[in-house]
Amino acid sequence: MKKKNDGKWFEKVTFEQVSKINNNHKILLKPSEKVQTTFGTWRQVDARSIDDLGLSYVVYECKDESSPIGIKASEQAEGIMKDIGAKKAAVVGNNRFTADLIKRCKAHNIELLQIIDTKEKRLRTTVKFKTLTTFYWISQYKYRGVFCDGEFEINILPTDIKDTNSNKTIHEMVTELWNSRTLSSQPGINEYKIDKFFLLTAEEHGLKTKPVDGLIIEYVVQEKSYALDVPIADGSGVLDVVNQRFYSTSEVTGVGPFSVEDIVKLENAVNDSEIAKFINNVSFKGEAYFVME
Repeated sequence: MKKKNDGKWFEKVTFEQVSKINNNHKILLKPSEKVQTTFGTWRQVDARSIDDLGLSYVVYECKDESSPIGIKASEQAEGIMKDIGAKKAAVVGNNRFTADLIKRCKAHNIELLQIIDTKEKRLRTTVKFKTLTTFYWISQYKYRGVFCDGEFEINILPTDIKDTNSNKTIHEMVTELWNSRTLSSQPGINEYKIDKFFLLTAEEHGLKTKPVDGLIIEYVVQEKSYALDVPIADGSGVLDVVNQRFYSTSEVTGVGPFSVEDIVKLENAVNDSEIAKFINNVSFKGEAYFVME
């Protein structure tokens, strides 16, 4: 006969994680602990914190359930809180909370917590961060040659003309400048001058050699932002469901994995007016990539 899950492991995990974020009060976890009520009887408590005077401060009702956790959990937590004279009540769940429970906890100032630990496979809860990734790229560019004090146009595609010294085409030069972050990523029209002697050639276009004292690259930078929810892949912490805050208890919190293809989707695109919503969230600056239209 399969032994019924008594939830003690979840109470232990709750104790370990909540203790790391609760600096002001000592957390107590005693299996089947009974605390005296304000009217002289005794009630069992899953976990609780106490203040400097040894008085109950927060009572934690731990729910390791296989189905969504409903209003009854908050009623139990609130009842224990009142009976033992605690200041606050919290429901800690190992499953999602129903909408009705969340509304009731908001109204009654009851904390709703979920424990996150990627190494503990028995925990059902995962947490995602909304990230804002902005990509910058060159959409188009043109180049001019510099000789002495003058500038001149060269009407040959940058992929077809190269420097005989480095054996690189102008397109390869521009790509390297962009990928090395030498070129500005400021959206709009930009200009960059390469002060270097080149001996250009494009024999297929009838140009044997053309000496230049430098090149001027005029290029257009475009940008686009994408919002994406990415899951925690490594780390632990406590999620405050009511206030939508995550308190990390690990030194490093890793997210992902996700690729550029995951991010750059039409449904993830964010316009300028929406970007302000993500100011206080994690933000990435996307790897610059080169596109020539």
